Amino acid sequence: MDPDTDPTRFLSVLDGRGDVLDSLREDPKGKRELESQLGVSRSTVDRAVRELEAEGLVARAGDGYDLTAAGRLLVREYRQFERTAATIARLDPFLRWLPAEEFDVNPRWLTEADLHTPEEGDPYAMINRHVAAIADCDRFRGMLPLVGLHAHETVHERVVEDGATVDMLLESAALETMQSPAYRPKAAELIELDRYDVRVTDEPVPYFLGVFDGERVQIGVDADGEPRALLESDDDRVVEWAEAKLADRRAAATPVPPAEFESDD
Repeated sequence: MDPDTDPTRFLSVLDGRGDVLDSLREDPKGKRELESQLGVSRSTVDRAVRELEAEGLVARAGDGYDLTAAGRLLVREYRQFERTAATIARLDPFLRWLPAEEFDVNPRWLTEADLHTPEEGDPYAMINRHVAAIADCDRFRGMLPLVGLHAHETVHERVVEDGATVDMLLESAALETMQSPAYRPKAAELIELDRYDVRVTDEPVPYFLGVFDGERVQIGVDADGEPRALLESDDDRVVEWAEAKLADRRAAATPVPPAEFESDD
C-alpha cells in the first residue's frame, strides 16, 4: 500500500469489491472458490484480485489469496461505518428534532435501539409508552423539559402506593406546571417523601431523558410541546451514558423544597 495514496480511493474499492473482501475476510480462498461462492465469472474474479492486490488489500497466501492487515482493518471499519450510517438514517425522525451539540451518544450504541413516532390515529402513543415504563419500574431517574398530567399521576401512584423511588430534574417552566392547580396536590404529597426528589434548573433541558431501574433508557424529543419521537434502549453503554448525564445535570441543579408546593389558600 502506497502511503501517498489518496485514502478516498479505497471507498470505491471497498464498495465495488466488497463481496470479494467479505469472502476473504472469512478465510483465504483461491480464485476457483471465489468464483463458486460469489457466482461470478473467472474474469471478474481476476480483475477484482488484481485491483485489490494493487491497492495492498489482498496478497497471495499459499495457493490462494487472503486479506492483508490493512485490508482486514479497512473492511472491518467500512462495514461498521455502513451499519452506523444505516442506524443514523433509521433514527432521523428522532435526530432531526435534537440540537446537534446536545446529543453526544455514540451512534454505534444505538444500532438496536427502538424508535417510536406518532402513530396515525394515536399521536400520543409515545406518551403512553413512557407512562407504561414508569408504571412498570421501581426506580426512575430523569430530566424533563415539560411534564404531563398522566405521567405525573402515575408517578404519584408508584411512589405513594407502591414505594417506588423517583429523582427528577425539571426545567423551570416544567416546575411552574407542577405548581399549577392540576398538579400541585399530588406534587405536595410526593415531595414530603424521601423517595421523591425534584430539582430545578434554569438551563434549557434539550430533551427528555429517563432511566428505568438502571436497565432501560428513554430519550424523547418534542417541538412546541408536541411529542415527535421516543428512542428506547437497554444497551449498557447507553444506560451508563444516561446515568452520567443525569448526575452531571443534577449536580448543577437546585433542590426544590416542599414549600414550593404549599397551597396558596
